[in-house]
Formats: sequence, C-alpha cells, structure tokens
Amino acid sequence: MENFTKKYNASVIDIGSNSVRYMLVADGKILFKKSTVSQMCLGKKDGLLSQDSMQRTQVAINDFVKEAKVYNYPIYAFATAGVRNSLNGNEFVEETLKLTGVKIDVLSGEQEAEIALTGVLRGVNGGVIDIGGGSSEIIVKTDDISYSHSLDLGAVVLYNQSEDNLEKAQNILDNKISEYGNIPKSFFYAVGGTATSLAGVLLNLKTYSDDKVNGFKIDRENLEYALKEISVSCEEICKKYCVDKRRATVLKYGALILKNIMLKADIFKVTVSTSDNLEGYLIWKTENVKK
Repeated sequence: MENFTKKYNASVIDIGSNSVRYMLVADGKILFKKSTVSQMCLGKKDGLLSQDSMQRTQVAINDFVKEAKVYNYPIYAFATAGVRNSLNGNEFVEETLKLTGVKIDVLSGEQEAEIALTGVLRGVNGGVIDIGGGSSEIIVKTDDISYSHSLDLGAVVLYNQSEDNLEKAQNILDNKISEYGNIPKSFFYAVGGTATSLAGVLLNLKTYSDDKVNGFKIDRENLEYALKEISVSCEEICKKYCVDKRRATVLKYGALILKNIMLKADIFKVTVSTSDNLEGYLIWKTENVKK
C-alpha cells in the first residue's frame, strides 16, 4: 500500500456493487484496509436493489462507521455504479444516512474513473482499468485526461444479465465492448476486486496479501489460464484459492470483462495495483480535484 505525501487523517468507505471497503489513514499513512463482500447488486431485478441486499450492505457500512468513529477522524463515504444505476439508490442513501449519520457521495461514472486514476497514478501518465461489480471504467492520462469511459457492465451486472451463463455473457460483451470506442495506447494498471483476486489465483495464494498482489502482471496467457481455473463451482474455487465465496460467484465474469477489454484495446499485459479509488477519493475530496 502506497502512503500519501500529505498528512491526511481520515476514514474512507467505498460502497460498491459487490463489497464495502474501509481504509483508515493517519498522518498520511494507511494503517489498514478492510473489506466485506455484501453482494448489494447480486440478483438485482427491474433496476431495484432488494431489501435484503440493502440491509446487508447497511450492516457492513454501519460496522465500519462505528469503528471509524473511535478514531475521531473525518469519515468520507462514496458509492459507485451499484447505487447510481439503481432506481431506489436515493432511498438507500437516505436510509443509510439515518442509520449511520454518514452522507454517501454517489459518484458519476466519469468521477469514478477519475478517482481510480488519481489513486493509482498520483499525477503521472498512464492508464487504469477498473472492473467493479456494477461498471467497468477505462481512463488514460497524458498531460491532461485524454480518454475516459465508464461502461455500465461490471462483474455482478454481467452475472445477472447472463443468468450465470458464460456463453451468454460473451454475447453481451460482443455487443457492449464497442462502446469504449478507440482506447489510446498506454501502460495500463488494473484495479478492483477482479484484478486483485485474479492475481491471488495466479500466485496460488492461500492467504491474501496486498504486498504480493501489488505489481503482479496479468497477461493474456495467464488470464486465459485463470479463467479456466475459476470456471468451476464456487466451492472448488474457495477450496483451492483465497477467494471469498461471495466473490467467487462473479469472479469469472469480471475476468471475462478484463479479457475482452485487453483484446479490444490490444493490451498484452496489465499491472495490478492495490492503490485505487479509496486513495483516489481521499485525494479528490480533500484537494478539491475537479468534481
């Protein structure tokens, strides 16, 4: 985990489509990150989050908020595609505010891409692929942001739309991937649960480690191998690798999205980064980067 150049003191909570994550920063140092797989969007129907999934997610948020309040630092919370693309997303935000006292900032797709870029690159040039549960962002920075696109298709959404069928999922991607248009050439980092979990699989980790995963290279060949390894039952995946059962359900769909992006953009390999939108949001929020 890369620390900050400025002495930030804050707790940051990321509410995603598949997980809730929490980062504590003191004097610019990341003390820890924690994650709970809440599956907020799994089985989502008619554009609505189910009551059960909202409650699961709110319990996870509330647990992290209680822990964060012990440190008495500002608490920043943001949500991405899972909330933004749900018809009852505002209801979820309002109910969570009443429960926790913390206001959730619902990011646009463009903002989501920008904070991922900020978290990974910290001002240098490059590209970032962020495959989440509800959307997949690609952003490339030269001297300014030269390319940014958020596709409303993430690992959980693809699982839902394909009804857990890889062949159907590929057909969906065949129709959607062109929405990225012309993706500029760059050195690409991959962030998010799909990328870090795939790195863990390819490293054959029995216990997850940020230090081992960060900087790992995923290329087309080992990605194809990983796809075969995880195209089995959740029980088999979890028995062999350090993958949460609830993430194992959708991991192959995130991997399929990454494969199609790499083919579309003619990318041979990506570098996994464990710095991502948690760090990016803290910088973006406190430095008043374009909102």
